[in-house]
Amino acid sequence: MKISVLTDNYACYNQRLKAEHGASYLIEDGETRILMDTGSSGLFLENAARMHLDLSSVQYLVLSHGHWDHTDGLRAFMDHFGPDVCRQITLIAHPDAFFPKYEGDRFIGCRTSPEELSRYFQMKLTKEPVHLSSHITYLGEIPRRVDFENRTPLGMTVKDGEPQDDYLFDDSALV
Repeated sequence: MKISVLTDNYACYNQRLKAEHGASYLIEDGETRILMDTGSSGLFLENAARMHLDLSSVQYLVLSHGHWDHTDGLRAFMDHFGPDVCRQITLIAHPDAFFPKYEGDRFIGCRTSPEELSRYFQMKLTKEPVHLSSHITYLGEIPRRVDFENRTPLGMTVKDGEPQDDYLFDDSALV
């Protein structure tokens, strides 16, 4: 298994890679290639090119949650590769990832709608775990069962037209 950090909040002073607020990773497990998150811009594409990594052959694009700093690079990916490449990719996310999200008056959610994404990608919006390879599973909605887990809302979300505290039920992971 190989994990390549395409972008995160830190860049070494002696490397040619750039950093930004957000995250994007390429995970390779044998023939299975997974792009997890797209950062806050197209910078992950630039860094992948600098690392000589071809993202056109990923089978899965997984969103860890629906905040802009993990999803704003979706547009750059779609523009860069176009619908023919993107149609070969399954986008996996929790269904709540695309609900509007706010911190005060500032929009912090995903700026690309699931309707637009479905014109490019095969969509799998699920709260259930998904096995992506013999070694990697998308967890889906992670239940919070113990007292030490965060139960503080991070801003607001809008579900069924009603604003409510956002407890990030769409926050998931790969294991």
